[in-house]
Amino acid sequence: MSKPSTPSTPSKSQTATKPQTATERKTPSKPSQKVVAVLGTGKIGEALLSGMIRSGRAPGDLLVTARRQERADELRTRYGVEPLTNAEAAKRADILILACKPQDMASLLAELAPYVSTDTLVISAAAGITTTFIEEHLADGTPVIRVMPNTPVLVDEGMSVISAGSHATAADLAHAEEVFGAVGKTLRVPETQQDACTALSGSGPAYFYFLVEAMTDAGILLGLRATRPTTSSSRRRSARR
Repeated sequence: MSKPSTPSTPSKSQTATKPQTATERKTPSKPSQKVVAVLGTGKIGEALLSGMIRSGRAPGDLLVTARRQERADELRTRYGVEPLTNAEAAKRADILILACKPQDMASLLAELAPYVSTDTLVISAAAGITTTFIEEHLADGTPVIRVMPNTPVLVDEGMSVISAGSHATAADLAHAEEVFGAVGKTLRVPETQQDACTALSGSGPAYFYFLVEAMTDAGILLGLRATRPTTSSSRRRSARR
């Protein structure tokens, strides 16, 4: 009887795995019942609001804030959501999305601080604002997540990079992925990579549109009508998806 062969030991190259610093996640099929407040309803804020509704989240679970009354009325009519003051939204929401301009963050946090508890998940979509900065303005232990979306969230094709603050848990990250997954894909990265992602992912679409515009201008200079080179460039863009 022949001696059973000994299983070969995998080589180092076979067993080694490439370390990953970013992981793409999928959005849960059914939104959670958390009450979400969007503070700042500019283009990105409204894109998140409409995306969450399209993904199945009930308008009754969504709160918004707006500086102007006419804007608040517009959002109520368009989406069936309830406009509130920042303080009222902070009292009622399970998740606060800070979609303000970076220069407005400090004053917004000062307004919210008395009403934000450590049970509230705070998500910042303001470029360049660190989770440490936000944590220092809120109660100790408040979970904070930093997200950098890009403009394709306006058509549900965005890429949002997500980083956890020092108190954010895996469940908190999952909630952030659920919200931003409604308008595209999400990617977890260490916060040390956020600035690089802002330059590449956040500003990348603008460089692409600049290239498309340049190709359109070149086509016109070569004698094509404006619609023809634009259509050709758009088809090439769609083919890359």
